[in-house]
Amino acid sequence: MHLGSPGRGLGTSSDVIPREKPEHPHHEEELGDRGSSVSSGYLPRTPTRRAGESSMESPEITEEISLTRDLRAYPTVLPLYKYPPVGLRVLAVDDDPTCLKLLDTLLRKRQYHVTATSQARTAVQQLGDRIYDPIFILRFSIHCLSMGYIEPTEFASLGLLAITFVSMSSPDGNMRKLGYEALAKFKDALQRFRNNNMNCKKQHVAQLRLLVLYVQNGIEEQWQRIPSIISVFVAEASLVLLDPSHDNYSTISKFLINSPCVNMRAIPLFENLFWSSSVSFRNDRLWILRLLYVGLNVEDDAQMYIRNSIFEKIFGSYSSPLSDNDSQELIVQIIKKAVKLHKLAWNLVEQCGIILWLSSIVSSHCWNESEDRKNLYRNPSKDGKDAATQTASPAAGDKSDSDTKSNTAPKDNDAGGSPVKTESPAKA
Repeated sequence: MHLGSPGRGLGTSSDVIPREKPEHPHHEEELGDRGSSVSSGYLPRTPTRRAGESSMESPEITEEISLTRDLRAYPTVLPLYKYPPVGLRVLAVDDDPTCLKLLDTLLRKRQYHVTATSQARTAVQQLGDRIYDPIFILRFSIHCLSMGYIEPTEFASLGLLAITFVSMSSPDGNMRKLGYEALAKFKDALQRFRNNNMNCKKQHVAQLRLLVLYVQNGIEEQWQRIPSIISVFVAEASLVLLDPSHDNYSTISKFLINSPCVNMRAIPLFENLFWSSSVSFRNDRLWILRLLYVGLNVEDDAQMYIRNSIFEKIFGSYSSPLSDNDSQELIVQIIKKAVKLHKLAWNLVEQCGIILWLSSIVSSHCWNESEDRKNLYRNPSKDGKDAATQTASPAAGDKSDSDTKSNTAPKDNDAGGSPVKTESPAKA
């Protein structure tokens, strides 16, 4: 069961307190008797008892305190005890039709706008169609993973893991914290799911676990903002790893096996895919070019592009005979996006020679256009003349055929109907 609201989420940042930075960036702390580990940087508040204080509560009070302790361990459930304002939009998800109907009735009595569904996939589609606040989607993800309402493989196939990875590159600190928390919950869910399913799902779980470890081992600071291009790469990889028929499935799988941690100063698989010599080299190049376009957002991303000499390489490949129209169009879109960032605009002019490159491209296009016009002016007259000749020839042929038939046709006698004999000119 899940209750939430767009823009509000299922909890507030006051429900949790940040932990102190561990001695090792990958250190994980255990949460008491629950046995689950959290590496996201959050420590839930739990009721404490002073030293020497005895517990004299009744069983009912003890049960209520235990319930409160469990709920505070999941800060996303706390707002269920509060009453939001009238007219709030609520998404209710429950696989039990009776409970779902009861929830829908109770919420509508409070004049809430309720959307009820029993399928997690439908709920995610509802979130996407109505363009919910990403913070709400992250809280929704944390709640579903904590309560076990959704399997890790389904969580990734719905694109929620991709949203989690992308949120880790957000400039907003609160969104990054939610992203790290959702990733920690997803890792715990993978661990629980590992030993209880079929071999086909185990393979997907193993691939996703490699991806999570690849990202986790590269984090050096608490709530660290990872570059956009890396977050987009791992987000796309989370979907590719679930589809063995994808062109880049084997490439990404081998890359994750051979890479223990992410390199925050390099673009993953750029050299392999951009200069690919495989049969599907066009698709490989288009895939990495799309990542370059989506991953260029802020000045920090620009620094990574400069460090890896991205624009010098795409400038050189633009005029290559192997570069198709789709690749050239994507390169132009990347450059249009790059000039909006001051650091990249200066680098393109001073270091990459974008002015000369643009002039050569314009000259090449003008020359090609002039040649096309010349061919266009020449071909219509020639084609028209040939067409007229071809049209006249059949007519003349038909006429000669008709004359031949008329001369060779037998003539009947008016009286007897027998053919009339004629003498040759020489005999006459």
